Amino acid sequence: MRTKLILLIVSILSQGCAEGTHSQPDPISMNKVAMAANDDMTCLPGRSSLISLDGSAISMTGNVRTDGSVFLSETSVLSMSGNVHIGGQLILVPGAQYTGSGSVSIAESTIAAETDARFTMLLLRNFMGNMVAHQSVGSVRSSSRWVSRGGVNTVDVAGNVELSGKNKIILSGAAEDKFLVRIYGDVKMSGQSAIELEGGLLAKNVVIEILGEGKSFDVSGQTSIAGTLISFGRPVRMSGSSSMMGAIISDREVRLSGNIRFKNPGEYCVNLQ
Repeated sequence: MRTKLILLIVSILSQGCAEGTHSQPDPISMNKVAMAANDDMTCLPGRSSLISLDGSAISMTGNVRTDGSVFLSETSVLSMSGNVHIGGQLILVPGAQYTGSGSVSIAESTIAAETDARFTMLLLRNFMGNMVAHQSVGSVRSSSRWVSRGGVNTVDVAGNVELSGKNKIILSGAAEDKFLVRIYGDVKMSGQSAIELEGGLLAKNVVIEILGEGKSFDVSGQTSIAGTLISFGRPVRMSGSSSMMGAIISDREVRLSGNIRFKNPGEYCVNLQ
């Protein structure tokens, strides 16, 4: 009997608009964690570009645009100014707050009556922490290409990731392959640097976890990243014209400024078995 842990971000349709400082609208039901003998399924809201866990603060200034939803859990705060646009829903759990000024636009805002987001992420994180690394590297300061062995591939980066110019990390694999990349050092990407996929590998099957409190994750220029970024314990900062083909999940500060774009949110299913 196989046991699977699946991170499933459920699709939510969105429409309409909102602006300014808002109260929370009528509640809706959220998917609960469902446990079964053959499948351990954990569910998060989606199609999400940003998922903010308890106590985190998101700042969006300038021309930041998301194709997907933004989810705020208890005690999270979102501030928006400029021409910010949320293409999906703004989903709030009771206690979450947001403000908007300038030409902020939101497709729809709604309140989640209940959520297991924090439990779900801790469960996933513990599972990922037990994964044995198939490949370990030190610091990454030039272009690198990591090729799938088939199935689930775990890569540990013990040092810093410092990419500039056109240097990039390429993850190569088939559509059914999965990558888990755990980064323990600082991350600084600028210029046209990137984390790219090839061979049919899908962004929804890539998880990049950044570990270690006090470390930095700073992205600027025209940097592009494919995959779902999970940050526990450290801030995430993106500026310039950077783009994300995936989602950011964080329990700390997320600061987005400039022409940041979150593209083509999917279901971002990660099936590690």
